[in-house]
Amino acid sequence: MIKEILEKELKILKEWEKSGLAQIESAPEGTIVVIKNHNTYQYYRKTKETSAHGCYIKKKDRNLVKEILQKEYVKKSLPKIGEQIKNIEHFLNLYSPEKIEQIYENMPDAKRIYVEPYIAPMKLYAKQWEDNKLKEKDSLSKFITDRYVLTEEQGVWTEKGELVRSKSEKILADKFYGMEIPYVYECPLMLKGFGYIRPDFVLLNKYTRKEYYWEHFGLMSDKDYCEKSVKKINQYIKSGIYPGDKLISTYETEKCVLDFKLVDEIIEKYLMC
Repeated sequence: MIKEILEKELKILKEWEKSGLAQIESAPEGTIVVIKNHNTYQYYRKTKETSAHGCYIKKKDRNLVKEILQKEYVKKSLPKIGEQIKNIEHFLNLYSPEKIEQIYENMPDAKRIYVEPYIAPMKLYAKQWEDNKLKEKDSLSKFITDRYVLTEEQGVWTEKGELVRSKSEKILADKFYGMEIPYVYECPLMLKGFGYIRPDFVLLNKYTRKEYYWEHFGLMSDKDYCEKSVKKINQYIKSGIYPGDKLISTYETEKCVLDFKLVDEIIEKYLMC
């Protein structure tokens, strides 16, 4: 989404502006004069108290050159950074795809059922995404061996009315369901060099329309399980699904249970804005 990209860019620019102003304030006084002498450069620091060329800076003090030249670069960059901040903020104030969504939402039901909107409203998009994922799960389940099929005796029922493999997964599923976060449990996914797996959850951020995989590694005290988990994460990466980007991971051991306060923070960061 254009808006998400620009908001991230705006955040970076504002951080540069803030750090740049701090650098200028703390940087040494003066400017640098460079004189070429044969095949080498000589650096001089020029201030109000020095001569036209300034004072020669010895090699052991070249960090001073770096600090003053960085200040020079930052001073020249800050006006351009400020311009870009204003441009992006101006565009974001004008950019409103929600107005296109509202045209569809404001149509009477009798007319809307025959219309394909340019931008699907959030609820409609979420419903379509979940329906498509369930169809995908059904069509790809034939690639999963029978030993991974979950029975009622092995599983735990969630509030959504589906079976999951552990109490921790139930708590996660119930959180997603209660917060109206679209998700599908164990939808098969092909990982390069690994084959088809069943990620614990595939989820949708309704606001950014970005898809995430959430893996809960609940038996990290077990050496074999831990090694398989590391291999699995590596295969996610090889398939272009990176931790902190599209892959969310949570962990448990016998002595360190899942921290659901941290889970809430993860949900807030990745799925609720």
